[in-house]
Amino acid sequence: MSFSQRSRRSLIGVLIAGLLSAALASVGSSAVGATARDAQCLAAKPAVAANPTRILTIGDSLTSAASGDYTWRYFLWKHLVTKAGTVAAPKSTSFAMVGPYSDLVDPVSLQRDSDTYRCNFDKANGAWPGVFLSSYLTAISNGPELIGPMVTGSNADVLIVFAGINDIARNNKSAAQVITESHNLVTAARAANPQIKIVFVTAPSAPDPSAATGKVAIVNTFDTALVQQAPGWSSGASKVAVASTAKNWGLPNYTYDGTHPNPVGEDLIAADVADALHRIGVGPAAKRPLPNLASYVGPRDPATLAQPTVTGGTASLSWTLPLGSVQSVVERVDYTAGGGWTALGSPITLTNTSAPKPYRSTYNDASYTPGHVYQYRIISGKGTLATSGHWQYPVSLASNLVTVPLGATLPKPARVTGVSATPTVHGMALRWATTPKASGYLVAWHATGSSITYERAAATAAYTVTGLLAGRSYGFTVLAVQGSQIGLPSGSLTRTPKGNRMVAPAKPRLKALTKHRIRTSFKLVKGATQYLVQIKLAGGKWRNAGVVAKGPVTGGSLLKGKTYYVRVRPYDSYLAGPYSPAAKIKTK
Repeated sequence: MSFSQRSRRSLIGVLIAGLLSAALASVGSSAVGATARDAQCLAAKPAVAANPTRILTIGDSLTSAASGDYTWRYFLWKHLVTKAGTVAAPKSTSFAMVGPYSDLVDPVSLQRDSDTYRCNFDKANGAWPGVFLSSYLTAISNGPELIGPMVTGSNADVLIVFAGINDIARNNKSAAQVITESHNLVTAARAANPQIKIVFVTAPSAPDPSAATGKVAIVNTFDTALVQQAPGWSSGASKVAVASTAKNWGLPNYTYDGTHPNPVGEDLIAADVADALHRIGVGPAAKRPLPNLASYVGPRDPATLAQPTVTGGTASLSWTLPLGSVQSVVERVDYTAGGGWTALGSPITLTNTSAPKPYRSTYNDASYTPGHVYQYRIISGKGTLATSGHWQYPVSLASNLVTVPLGATLPKPARVTGVSATPTVHGMALRWATTPKASGYLVAWHATGSSITYERAAATAAYTVTGLLAGRSYGFTVLAVQGSQIGLPSGSLTRTPKGNRMVAPAKPRLKALTKHRIRTSFKLVKGATQYLVQIKLAGGKWRNAGVVAKGPVTGGSLLKGKTYYVRVRPYDSYLAGPYSPAAKIKTK
C-alpha cells in the first residue's frame, strides 16, 4: 500500500476500528460457562502434513492426565502447530504426536476408561499412570510397552521423558539409580532409532506429600544430576536436552492436588519442554511471558443442580458433577433471614466408584426453615487427592441457582456501592462493597462516546475487565443480582486503561526505489500495536503518511530528486510513544 493510500486513513480511524474489533471480540454470554472457559482450545485440529516430525511422550499420570484436563501435551501441541502460540491454527502441521495410548484416568473410578479431554488435539502418547521409569526397560504385567518397540512402532523422531518421581516416591529408588535408568532408556531408544532426539523433564521438586514424605531431597538430587549429566548423553544427531520445569514448581499455584498440574502448571511444563526441544532443533522456543491461565483452574463446566424436594425441615438436593470433579461444596443464602452465601458442612467427596456416569452427589439440608426463601448453589472442586490447600473451587463456575420454596419471588437487590476502578494495562480492576443477599453481580462497560455496552457476570465483589484499548476512556457500572432480579446500577465511573511503556524506535532504514518511491523499514517496539509513519520534504512540515502494524512500508507519489525525511512513532492503541530519529533520503 502506498503512502498516498495510507494517508487517506486517519490515525483515529484506525484506532476506532481497533476498538470495535476488541469490543466485538469480547461479546458473549454474561454467564461464565464452558465456552468461555475453553477459550484456550483451538477451533479446529489441523491436518498432519506428509513426513511430519513425530513426537512420542512417555511418563506417568503427570503426562497421561485425567478426565477434563487440557494436559501439558495439549499446550505443547498447540505451541508447535501454531508456531509459538499465535491465535489462528494452520490448515496443516508438520508435527504429529505419536504413541499407542490416548486414554485418561477417570478421577472417580480411577480407571483408564476416559477420552474426555478439555480440548481436541493430537492425543497419542506413550504415558502410563503410576509408571516407573524402569517399566519402559523391563516388561511387567499391566504396564506400558517397552521403549524400544514403542519407538519402532510409532516411528518416533523425538522422545520426551517425564518420569522418575514414582521410582523415588513409591519404588524407593535412589537418585543415582534413577539417573542410571534414565541413561539406559536413552540407550534403548537409540537402539530403535539411532537419530532420535530426546528431552528429559525434571521431576516436580515438591511431590505429593502423601506419596513421597521425606523424599523431596532425593527428588531434588535427581533433578540436579539430570540437568548436569543428560546433555552429555548426546551422540551425533541424537541430541539430548533437559526441560528444567521443577525449578518453577510451586504448590498450590501449579497443581490441583499437590502433584498433578492445573492449567497454569500444564502450560508451564509445555513451555519449558518447548524451549528444550528448540535447543535440539525441534520447533520454536516458547512465546513468553506465558498467558495467565489462573481463571481456567478447576472443573471445565459447572455442576447441574436439580430442584430440591422439601419434607418438613429438610431440603434434599441432588446434582450432576461436572467433568473432572469428585468433590462439591453446597452453599445457600437465606433471603428471609438475611445474610450472604454460606457453605453447608464440609466438602462432599464422591466415593461411589461403581456409579454410572455422569456422576451424581446428594445432600440433605436439615437446617432448612419452612417458609423461608432460600437459594442453593453447588461449587465443584477439581482434584484427585484430598491434599489440604490444593483443591480448587472456582466460585466463578457455580452451578445454576435453585430457589426454595419453588416459585418464590426474590426481593430486588440493593444498589451496589463503593465501586472503585484501578487502571491496568489494557484493562480495569473493579472492586465494590458486598451487597447483602446478592447472589452475584453484573459488570457493564462502554467506550466513551459509544452506544454499545458489554456485560460480564461476576461471582464476587471484584472483577477485572480485559481487552480494553489503552488511552481510550470507558464508563463502568456494577449491578447486584438475586436470582432473576437485577438491582439498580451503581454510579458510573469513567476511567482510562494504561498502556505498555514504549521507547523510541531506532532510526528507520530507507531505500530509494524507482518511480520516486521510498521503502521504509524499522524495528518493532515492544508493546506497540501500530505505528504512525510521517514524512516531510527538507524544510517542510511533517505530514502523516500512514498507520501500519509493522514494516516495511513502500510509499509513492513523491517528487523526483528531492530530499525527504521519515520518522516513525509507536502507538499502543490510543497512547503514543516517542518519535524515532528522522532518516533522510533523496528520491530517484
